Amino acid sequence: MKFPDAVEEEIEAEIPGFLPEAAKSAPAPLATDESLHAQYLDFLRSRVLTGANLQGLRGVLDCANGAAYRLGPELFRSLGCDVLTIGSEPDGRNINAGCGSLHLEKLQHRISKALNLSDRLSGCAKLAKRMLAGQKNAFFGFQF
Repeated sequence: MKFPDAVEEEIEAEIPGFLPEAAKSAPAPLATDESLHAQYLDFLRSRVLTGANLQGLRGVLDCANGAAYRLGPELFRSLGCDVLTIGSEPDGRNINAGCGSLHLEKLQHRISKALNLSDRLSGCAKLAKRMLAGQKNAFFGFQF
């Protein structure tokens, strides 16, 4: 059962009253470490997708405005794939908004324009589980 938004907001507003004082203070600002992004891409290319070559393939990646919005396209481009992206402008609130697994219309429309590779990236950024190496006219999808 899903509570109405107003009820959820009321419950969330009461949570800080149950926390110790230290937890109520503002958290330290987060620092971005771009080297982690590069390291993860290197890991995917060297261990998970060893030897993958998507040269000559064109594809559409629906990144669902999720966590892999930048990583997915970079990964496929680095493997030689010509990539078009949709759902790659996250703002922190628009995950799956008009895109992603619940809204396949944009992805279907782009695919219908004779592209030969499609992929949907969920916000979970799960690792790719399969590749169809060497099949130049293959349509395949997997989730990250």
